[in-house]
Amino acid sequence: MIKKLFIVLLATIFYPLFGSAQSYDFEIEKPIGWNKVKLPNSTGGLEKYDFGKAEEEILKNHQKSIYIYGFTGQINAEGYTPNIQVYLRENPAATKLQFRQFIEFSVKKLNEQLDNFKIIEPIKEVLIDNKPALYFKASFNLKNRNGSTVNARTTVYAIPNGKTFYQFALNDTLKDNLVEVFSSALNTVKLK
Repeated sequence: MIKKLFIVLLATIFYPLFGSAQSYDFEIEKPIGWNKVKLPNSTGGLEKYDFGKAEEEILKNHQKSIYIYGFTGQINAEGYTPNIQVYLRENPAATKLQFRQFIEFSVKKLNEQLDNFKIIEPIKEVLIDNKPALYFKASFNLKNRNGSTVNARTTVYAIPNGKTFYQFALNDTLKDNLVEVFSSALNTVKLK
């Protein structure tokens, strides 16, 4: 189960994380020139769910994780397609400290499972739409569609949502220059 969560973390990190158990709806605008996508075996996105129901019941019926948004850019020269993925996940922790420890444990496991895994920016607290979140950036080697290896990069934000959290991952390679695209997308995130 934990191994699955780690893998999904990159295919893409709080009962009250910062003293708030609020629930939010998540919105993000599609970057210009990018495509909205449906992942294989995904639920099809947020619009299929009635979030008036208890979130833990929704997550229980979907293996504790719901894919809600995905966007892809243009395939790069290395054969990698940059992407943005958003999941709603079950919160495994009861406190801010426990959640941070969970993320640290997750990152340690990623280091053990992914080739050439390196932390670019360590876990830190940030604000997304004026809401508390955790953030980290890492790189690792990944086989692309044509079998060659690319040095992939992921930037992950975990946004508390009561007994759940939103995982917002921006994925590209170290050769891509998508800082402006990702920054622009991040600035459109709305938590209501």
